[in-house]
Amino acid sequence: MTWLRKFWQDCHGGLSPSIAIIMMYLITVCGMGANAAYLVTQKMRLEGVADVIALEAMRGIRDTNRDLDGVRSYALNNARDAAGTGSIDINLLRDVTTIQFGRFDQKTMKFTEDEGNPEAVVVSLDFTADTGHPVRRMYYTAAGRFADMSVRRVAQFYTPRCYTSGIVAQGKLEFRGSLSMQGDYCLRSNKQIAINSSWSLGNDGIISAPPNSSLNQAVVNKHENTGVLEYRHWKMELSKDYMGFFNALRYGYPARLNPTYLTSNRVITVKIPRIGKRKPWRHASPSDYHVGRINYTSCWNKDTLVLNGGTYQNMVLVTNCRIDITQGVGFNNMILITTKGGKDSIEARKGLRLGSKNTACSSFVATVFMTRGGISASNAIKLFGAQLITYADDAHNKGSLPTTVLGGSVEMIGSSIFSGGNLRFNKSAKYTDSPNPTSKGMVKNDYIRMGVY
Repeated sequence: MTWLRKFWQDCHGGLSPSIAIIMMYLITVCGMGANAAYLVTQKMRLEGVADVIALEAMRGIRDTNRDLDGVRSYALNNARDAAGTGSIDINLLRDVTTIQFGRFDQKTMKFTEDEGNPEAVVVSLDFTADTGHPVRRMYYTAAGRFADMSVRRVAQFYTPRCYTSGIVAQGKLEFRGSLSMQGDYCLRSNKQIAINSSWSLGNDGIISAPPNSSLNQAVVNKHENTGVLEYRHWKMELSKDYMGFFNALRYGYPARLNPTYLTSNRVITVKIPRIGKRKPWRHASPSDYHVGRINYTSCWNKDTLVLNGGTYQNMVLVTNCRIDITQGVGFNNMILITTKGGKDSIEARKGLRLGSKNTACSSFVATVFMTRGGISASNAIKLFGAQLITYADDAHNKGSLPTTVLGGSVEMIGSSIFSGGNLRFNKSAKYTDSPNPTSKGMVKNDYIRMGVY
């Protein structure tokens, strides 16, 4: 310490240059620290802007009728507004932002640009030597030597698996025959799940019942620690989804539903002649309806629309009739909705087949049956890439919940069954997963999930 004491006692004028030199180093270090903090702040701002652009781009696709260029402008303007007045020059934002639409595989993290099928968006903000305001460009180019100022975000539509892959009821779910569900399945009830026979439930699904619900003890023993079993109440809004879905089709606004086979939004009224007085029937066949269009058939109060042999496909059929499905009738890649109530608003005594086994896992083929009432089906039910919804107007189910009874065996591949009431399976029920279950044209809530890309 003797040298330090001598240094401070030195009066020959060498202290000032030394302090000046030391201060230069201190200022440099402080400046670098402040600059690093500023870079972090700026990078966070850019990430926030990219998040908003990605989110608003997906909302623009889902909630507006804009084309993709219009969606881009919509997203950029909303991002500028979210950042605050004067915070971001919209011209600068346009210069440095690239917005791509397409498909994103969550498992492989691979994005494929496809503007004809915009299910995801990738947003890139790149401040390079070729983009941005000249002054900012110089700054970010220099800053880029120390920190990566580019930002990339991905957002995509996400449909919870219960909409496309499983069995869901507002009331009690009861299985009197054997039950088998494998893959990414969903088994959910807001009241009780009663499994009264043999069962096989895989480890990759969701089994959900409300708190304090009594479950098969063997199911509890197997799945209580696997992450499959959960106790919670799921907010079902079938009535809201049902009315939105119905109104979009009935009044010609189906864009958000994405049925890929429609060639026009215009509704065509199809009159089916009434036969008989004591039992008023209206007999129809596939040739009576228009492929690629929204067809509407009206009935008097007690009429029954009889759907005769053949395959109804690539169309929408909306009706207020009770429906009787005869033997040999098939439905593929189409939507059928009846607003008729009652326990047997759809009757399929000879069995029911929705979809085709060959296209059960296609991303663009889906068959939807939805009724305000119940369905009577005493023989086999086969669902392939399909969705069956009963008692859809659940908000108006007063008192004890109505019960849909599926009397025959049920086979499901990449499909879902919903009920706004109770749901009972009298015979076997088997669900097989589809690796890429479709949600095109189905009743669902499209959520948006985001991430770094």
